[in-house]
Amino acid sequence: MVYQHLELWRPMKFKSLLLIIILASLLRIWNLNNFPVGFNADEAAIGYNAYSLLQTGKDEYGSSFPLAFKSFEDYKPGLYFYFVLPFVATLGLNEWAVRLPSALLGIGTVILIFFLGKKLFNVKVGLLSSLLLAISPWHIHFSRGGWETNAATFFITLGVYLYIKGLKNYQMLFYSFISFLVSMYIYQSPRLVIPILVLTFIVLSKSEFTLLLSIKKIKKYSILLILLLVL
Repeated sequence: MVYQHLELWRPMKFKSLLLIIILASLLRIWNLNNFPVGFNADEAAIGYNAYSLLQTGKDEYGSSFPLAFKSFEDYKPGLYFYFVLPFVATLGLNEWAVRLPSALLGIGTVILIFFLGKKLFNVKVGLLSSLLLAISPWHIHFSRGGWETNAATFFITLGVYLYIKGLKNYQMLFYSFISFLVSMYIYQSPRLVIPILVLTFIVLSKSEFTLLLSIKKIKKYSILLILLLVL
């Protein structure tokens, strides 16, 4: 009886998740070049600098492939600029090229929330969580604009999911910290949020983390992560 229930639930789960992904995609990609109306200053700066890198190998101020872009003298972390670069090369310097990477990462976050909810609770919680995020006005808003904060949110969510898996598979723990580091090179706020988040995780899973640190390979990974953090 239980086996039959599971067999019925599997296609239902897949269809439900697929519908949620389709809904999230429509809400984030449909008419993306027209809504929001026009480029804001940050989107224009990202698009122009990506275009400048393609044409000259330098940003608008003449710096060669910088890690942080001076832009409006706010020195934006540069990774989202590089995400946009191949889209500008393919689609040209327009709204689609600057906004599509953010929209795709927004859809990716909806999918990640399903797996995170499923991992922490069960399939139903995962589906409900992904549905709520798919129709969240705030998440739709930031997914439809070329904003770094939305891309950072994807990698923070990915980092959380991989960290939870990493408590039983230490290799996943390494990828988790890589994902957290990536978010810090996309937007400013993760540089404050991530250390607090990681410290909280370590405190909450102290025994598992202590055991992982005793593994030689983890020590090697830790050295690499420290070097990346310094950069």
